[in-house]
Amino acid sequence: MKNIIRLTGYFVIVLFITILITALFFFAINFFQFSDLAENNFNKIINPTNNIPTTSINKLQPTNISLELDISPKPKTVKKTVPKENTDPWGVAKKIGDHTYTIKLGHDNAMGSPNEIYEALNNYRNQMNKGYLSWDEKLAQYAQKRADYFKSINSTDEHAELNDYLDNRNGFVELSFNKVGENSYYGTPLYGVHVIEWLFASSSEHNSNQLDNSWSHVGIGSNGFSVDIIFGGGKM
Repeated sequence: MKNIIRLTGYFVIVLFITILITALFFFAINFFQFSDLAENNFNKIINPTNNIPTTSINKLQPTNISLELDISPKPKTVKKTVPKENTDPWGVAKKIGDHTYTIKLGHDNAMGSPNEIYEALNNYRNQMNKGYLSWDEKLAQYAQKRADYFKSINSTDEHAELNDYLDNRNGFVELSFNKVGENSYYGTPLYGVHVIEWLFASSSEHNSNQLDNSWSHVGIGSNGFSVDIIFGGGKM
């Protein structure tokens, strides 16, 4: 019985040693195969093959560029326009349109107000033995609109807007007069007395208008260098 146990113990020891040797043998084989594979991969990294594409770079050839800069000034011809001297006589109205005149006058320090022009107009009419004109607010409001318009266009309009208002927009009825007339001016500043006695009196047409005995009322507007006088007769 003891011999059987001893044989069994020896057998187990021999079997264990055999298994251990076999395991070491396979481990050694795999280790050397792994080393060869790693070495090959390492060589591939250190010494790459010709599979990597290469790009050829052509050198750019320099180009010569020539720049010319002309800084010499070119002569310019400048024409100087000398305004013609106004040889028209002083204080004489010159007709340049159907109802438009020019006149050579001096100028005052300020433009006369509507009230100043109104007073100068009645004083002048009184000197000429003409009747007194009453102030009418509707005529004055319309005259002021006209004066404002003249200032905006820096001129008069040869009565164009007034004629359109009377003929096409019921102007006679709105102003409440059967007869309406106008003296208008745009130019330099003039006192009220000079507007009446220098300016309008120098033109026979305008002077006849401001002395017309058929007028009974008047309205006046002024703005800047513009003046408008609206006359009314035959009040409705």
